[in-house]
Amino acid sequence: MKKKISYVYLIILFLFLIFYIGIFLAPYLYDKNRFLSLLIYGIYSQICHQMPERSYYIFNHKMGVCARCFGIYTGVLLGMLIYPFIRRLDNFKTPNKWYLILALTPMGIDGTTQLLGLRESFNELRFITGFIAGFVALFYILPVFLGVINKEKVFIEMKHTSHQKSK
Repeated sequence: MKKKISYVYLIILFLFLIFYIGIFLAPYLYDKNRFLSLLIYGIYSQICHQMPERSYYIFNHKMGVCARCFGIYTGVLLGMLIYPFIRRLDNFKTPNKWYLILALTPMGIDGTTQLLGLRESFNELRFITGFIAGFVALFYILPVFLGVINKEKVFIEMKHTSHQKSK
């Protein structure tokens, strides 16, 4: 069972890496293959506003997501990389909810005060608050996801075993 969970974790990590690399591919490909670049930007536009003034620029073009989303996804990636060193993959228990609330609070304050026009945020703060939120949120999302996958596999194996016994 542990081996299956490890494989699922590695698949999730691999798929997330592809997603993460796309953030850099969109600006990189802009001058090389505009169609592919715009397709990638279009995919990321479904999850991010991509406002130029709220984005970092690389390769002379804005990244595929804004600074806050980039922080969130960077936090998730770092969290995924160190997760197995901090917690066992077969431990499906999530931390106390107050850690998540505490981690989301800076991003919430930053976004809300800007939305209300009380102040203007800046990309470094957007990145940092997003990073904290993404890093901590991963410790809630990953165990739940792995737990659901684990239960599905157990259910399928039980169904398969009971089906074979009835033959």
